Amino acid sequence: MRLTDGMQAQLALKNNEVCYRADDLPPVCDALVIMLILDYDHNHLYPATLALPDLVRRINDTWACKRIHVQ
Repeated sequence: MRLTDGMQAQLALKNNEVCYRADDLPPVCDALVIMLILDYDHNHLYPATLALPDLVRRINDTWACKRIHVQ
């Protein structure tokens, strides 16, 4: 089954507290052209290896695919 363009346009990826750190996911988001959403509580439980300011910049980069500019 393939997602419609409309369905795919609504996809985003989020880190979790067990398997995926937030800094593991930007390459996946880049490849799929989807946004990454940071779950801060999960990041506290399973922290990213990047410093938070660097992580936020990298996450913001994934939002450019939707032409959403985060300040």
